Amino acid sequence: MAGGWESLGLLPELVQTCEEDLGWGLPSDIQEEAIPMLLGGRDVMGSAETGSGKTAAFALPVLQLCVEYKEQDQKGSKQGSNNKPIDEKGKGPPDMEFIMSTQDRDQTIAFHPNGNELQLQSSDKTRWAGCRCAAGIKVGKKGDKHGATGYSFECTILDKDGTVRVGWSTSEGSLKLGTDANGWGYGGTGVTVTTGKYDPFPSEGNRASFTKDDVIGCHLEFEDSGGAKISFSCNGKNLGNPFKVGPGKTLYPTICMKNSSCELNFADPLRFPPPNGFQPVSLSMASNEGAKNPNHAHAEKLTDSKRQGPLAIVIEPTRDLAEQSYQAFVTLGKRLRETPVGAALLVGGVKPTETLKMLKENSVDVLVGTPPIIASYLKKGTIQPSRCRLFVLDEADELVSSDSVDNIQSIFGRLVASTEAHQSLFDRLQVCFFSATLRSKEVQELSSTLCHQPLWIDLRGQNDSMLPDTVHHCFIQLNPSTVKLKDDELIETDAVHRNGKLSAKVEVKKITDEASKSSEVIKQLKPRVLVEVMEKFGMDQVLVFCRTNLDCDLLEKYLKGIGSAGDIGIADKYSCRVLAGMRSMEERQSSLRAFKEGDVRILVCTDVAARGIDIRNLPFVINCTLPDKPEIYVHRVGRVGRADHMGLAISLVSTVKERVWFCRKGKKPPCEDTRDFDAGGNCIWYNEPQYFGNIDKLLVANNVKDTKLQYPGLVLPANVEALVANKSYGERVQGNGPLNPEVKAKMDAISSQLDVLTKAESSMQKDYWSIRHRFRNAQAKGVPIA
Repeated sequence: MAGGWESLGLLPELVQTCEEDLGWGLPSDIQEEAIPMLLGGRDVMGSAETGSGKTAAFALPVLQLCVEYKEQDQKGSKQGSNNKPIDEKGKGPPDMEFIMSTQDRDQTIAFHPNGNELQLQSSDKTRWAGCRCAAGIKVGKKGDKHGATGYSFECTILDKDGTVRVGWSTSEGSLKLGTDANGWGYGGTGVTVTTGKYDPFPSEGNRASFTKDDVIGCHLEFEDSGGAKISFSCNGKNLGNPFKVGPGKTLYPTICMKNSSCELNFADPLRFPPPNGFQPVSLSMASNEGAKNPNHAHAEKLTDSKRQGPLAIVIEPTRDLAEQSYQAFVTLGKRLRETPVGAALLVGGVKPTETLKMLKENSVDVLVGTPPIIASYLKKGTIQPSRCRLFVLDEADELVSSDSVDNIQSIFGRLVASTEAHQSLFDRLQVCFFSATLRSKEVQELSSTLCHQPLWIDLRGQNDSMLPDTVHHCFIQLNPSTVKLKDDELIETDAVHRNGKLSAKVEVKKITDEASKSSEVIKQLKPRVLVEVMEKFGMDQVLVFCRTNLDCDLLEKYLKGIGSAGDIGIADKYSCRVLAGMRSMEERQSSLRAFKEGDVRILVCTDVAARGIDIRNLPFVINCTLPDKPEIYVHRVGRVGRADHMGLAISLVSTVKERVWFCRKGKKPPCEDTRDFDAGGNCIWYNEPQYFGNIDKLLVANNVKDTKLQYPGLVLPANVEALVANKSYGERVQGNGPLNPEVKAKMDAISSQLDVLTKAESSMQKDYWSIRHRFRNAQAKGVPIA
């Protein structure tokens, strides 16, 4: 961009930080495109290659928007508020009303009132979506309070298609009603469900199914023991008492559906009279038998000065990435002294004492964390959602592939429900997705739920596997049949071929199956070839990817075994640290810091642990095992070749399948059961030759040349030999090189149109900022906006 950082509309303090403190001459493409859009209030989907500066692309505008929101809030609090409380005599406490909770729900559930009733709908054909009531019934002895035997509510089915499940749950229960021990439901197929177990009604068999226009009654009957019975009826016909619950529980009406709609009635009159002595649940508000849902906060109209919690929540898939993003906010925001922006970190494995203190003092403006932790503290009420204006999902493709979607939707639901309560012209939750890859079906499904008309900033196009041209690729093929190993040279491997016993002696000769023998030879070869490659390429520092935590541990043990006994740190040419998920966060932080500061030569890591790490001028990365997906290869090699520095990615590739651990849920290698996963065991045959073929196609599609070598031998081509001899890897690329003729022709064809668009965009941006400031000034002064 011609105007550099200043032309993006950033505050002078942020521009100075970029240019003077960090030495960033010009914004990158993703920064140039995303920053103005975020500052303009748009939802953004930002996709660019690894190492392109995505963190700063959202961190800088988030910091600036926090400054603007804080200054606006300060003006608003000085002006005071003209809002008057609404008199709602006779309605009881507003947070005790029997309404469906806007917070305690899945976001694919939509609902609106219809007289005394409430209609709910979910059009998602593939996933269950649930919602719990904002108030519930405390289970107690029959007639303890006002003589009620029990309480009832009704659900009328409005759709012929889809499925509805209705019943009761505790506040801890899953919204997928009946899938855990805290929910009791009755489904349209005519069965009851709790703890994931489906049973027909004893008296009805399979004849209790329901469909469109049927009215389902849900009844809670108190017992003398202090517990309660749960029963259901269909069109007034009692189907029996399938469940009993113990005393002390509070149960909330709950609905769960897939591609259907229904209507709930909590008030008098019910369409079918309830059992004798029963009352509609809404009447429990007049007694102590009603209870507030702790997951639901009444959405009162708040003035700016009363809002609590962070202004922005940034979600990262791992603790290490969250720590890295948090540090970026601290670094980029250090010059904002007049209106400082407080950043805080909230992740597992680290004592949150300081962050919790800041939250209590309402001094957190930007909160960075991982999905389960943020969702948990929001549910507890430790994080208040009423002030939040920005919700950023970083590394979105990793978030959707790591079972985080439910937590993300839970967070989003609480944020949206809070902002809906005091929405004004400029009060809307702004949602942004950032990642190197955003075109997966899962990411697009999530964005369609969370974002409002998002602007796509796609610098990768349909090809989510674009590779930077500053990375050279080298593949070393290992053929086990060309190598003979001596018994006294064998090293410890992952025990896949030793019945999961790491301590058992390695004896390749005793493996009779040829495929298994070749697999074991590959395991023996790769650590040795890794060392030989480091010598051949003169590597001072290298990032090494392994497939599992166990592989990392074994490689670390091997490298330490061949290292210099008397030397430590950088003096030992095989000094190494491990960055893997099974290590503590403190250990991972220490390892990454030691590697960045040059205190160790080798950093061994897994894909998850290394996701998004930024190591300046890193020259080499080695794949001990190729990933099974080309996109993961793109992420791995993206650790080098950053910021116009040349990098080399080397992969050790087996020419045969290798038997590896692929453990069942809840297990980790090594395991005793080494049968095939499909047979109930914990192993698979890893088809590295096929994965190599997929990656090779990717390179061809991107017009990227590579170097293929055979082991043993490792004869380097002259051009690679020259680069290694001159220590060019890790250095800045000199010159831009020849431009692709096809790209040049396209650029020439659209250059004149781009000039017109640039001027039009500049004019629109100026008009937008002018109007935006006028409206905000008018709003702060209390001037009505038509």
